[in-house]
Amino acid sequence: MVVLNHGAEIGAALTADPLGADRRAEDVTMLARLLVDHVFMTASACLAASLRGADRSAVTGTARGQLRLSHLGRAHWRG
Repeated sequence: MVVLNHGAEIGAALTADPLGADRRAEDVTMLARLLVDHVFMTASACLAASLRGADRSAVTGTARGQLRLSHLGRAHWRG
């Protein structure tokens, strides 16, 4: 059985980044989980598009925009 530590590596990377250096651990964990969830949802949407025979570019374009928005919001988050 594989047990995943939901976002631990991402949380460590976020904390090491200058934008995350002064963030509370709870905020970093929340963002890490949000990003991991986003990756899983994007992968699921890409698989669903492939099963329908649809182009995945709309899915990846939306995901790219959402990640940019998350990054921009991160700079202004004051938790």
